Amino acid sequence: MRKVNVLLALGLVGFGLTASAPAGDQTAAPANAAVLSIRAAQSSVQPGGTVSFDVFVNNARDVAVFQLQMEATGGDRGSLTVEGMKVDKTRPDFVFGTAEILDAADMVNGRVGALRYNGGSNVDKPAYLATFTFKASADAQGTFRVNFKSGDETFLNDSGAILIPHTKSTGVEVVAGRPVAKTREEERGGRK
Repeated sequence: MRKVNVLLALGLVGFGLTASAPAGDQTAAPANAAVLSIRAAQSSVQPGGTVSFDVFVNNARDVAVFQLQMEATGGDRGSLTVEGMKVDKTRPDFVFGTAEILDAADMVNGRVGALRYNGGSNVDKPAYLATFTFKASADAQGTFRVNFKSGDETFLNDSGAILIPHTKSTGVEVVAGRPVAKTREEERGGRK
């Protein structure tokens, strides 16, 4: 059963972006499919600190709507959780350029998206979609992987509200709370 693109129909009442067709297994996307990728602002974060991730699309035709949802997994302890999301329309590499758009962030469900009012954008080189900011818990330690959340909450639609086949990157790793090197006395079992 096809889903209705509620964002187009309701103009963001309750932020109801949904794919116009079930996304299914994106690993089965054709070789010429669009590619969604993630870039981290830095490769490490201190406990209690934040780190941002930009999402890009490449090799896509007629992109008119997108919705993204990300998560962090792994680590030895603690967590990385979404603290903020935004679509920075002022960036020169923004997928919709200066076209008129509607964008929204849904902090309850951790989604961000936008739609272009008229037409779609063709993307031949990586184009910016959105930024996610994650906060490390006070006890965060270890290597976390930030990736697109499983399911059909991440999607691209064309100007006809048809799902654009795409693949998703394998995510990026961020190290939280790098371990402090032991002193020589601690290594020998002695006291400081």
